[in-house]
Amino acid sequence: MSHRVVILGAGSIGERHKKAFTGLVGADNVIHFPAGIRNQISPSVLVDKVISELPDSVVIATPAHLHSSFLIAFAKESFRVLVEKPICLTSTEVAHLRAIRPLYEQRLQVGYNLHYRPEYTFLEESLPKIGRILWAEFRCGQSLTQWRTGRDLKSTVSLNKSWGGGVLTELSHELDMIISLLGNPEVRYSS
Repeated sequence: MSHRVVILGAGSIGERHKKAFTGLVGADNVIHFPAGIRNQISPSVLVDKVISELPDSVVIATPAHLHSSFLIAFAKESFRVLVEKPICLTSTEVAHLRAIRPLYEQRLQVGYNLHYRPEYTFLEESLPKIGRILWAEFRCGQSLTQWRTGRDLKSTVSLNKSWGGGVLTELSHELDMIISLLGNPEVRYSS
């Protein structure tokens, strides 16, 4: 039985998903719609195109400011959805998604991939053996030039807050990992 996957997104993550799913289900079962800032296709037109493909799964790898609108549009459909982080950017989007949560919660997965890394598995298994954690400090640093090689950084999501870029949304993988391992933090200082 074949599994049809539709991928929305023309950026580096959309391309990565396309390559990964092509390896898993074959090129004939992967439909890629390059949806994003550079492609002037209306989100409503894309929603109709996606639904007409009768997918089993959809990957939302568009710029972050489009994630919640696609998720809301797909909520009543029966296919599984993998949405890249963050799901939404504003409190209004959070309220809309909470209101329709029963429609999608069993079919939704967020693209937090650090959970699949061996380092995470090691920490997940080791931390309970250590005992109660009283204090933790985390530091994370990255060079944006290594994220999207071959692209002008000024035209990427990373440097455009209105598209959902910025440290808190781009490095939320690390925040998710901390919360999932240690629980909600009490933040005393952040810079």
